[in-house]
Amino acid sequence: MCIQVYNPEYFCSSDVFAGHYRTNYAIPDLPFGWIAAELMSIGFLARFTNNLKHHADKNEMANLFNIDASILVAFLYHLGHVRNICAHHGRIWNRRSVVQFSLPKKTTPP
Repeated sequence: MCIQVYNPEYFCSSDVFAGHYRTNYAIPDLPFGWIAAELMSIGFLARFTNNLKHHADKNEMANLFNIDASILVAFLYHLGHVRNICAHHGRIWNRRSVVQFSLPKKTTPP
């Protein structure tokens, strides 16, 4: 599912780095991870992270921020929701969000 959603973003991208990869590399079909991440929307990044097959991969990403994987995924969904409200000129103060997440208990800098 993720590949079908991502392909149009990559193949239709007018970004220089995506065009360079399409022009100069035939294998593999899809670009390196950093190119993919540059082209992902926040909502797609949240879904991608949530749908990772191996929970260890989610944990590794969350460990970069010293938080639990469930908090990372919830934060990404919340961030996408807040971004969409702002993009459509909605107000974010004094508003109850439908997407909730809990703050980490205690973190130490990575």
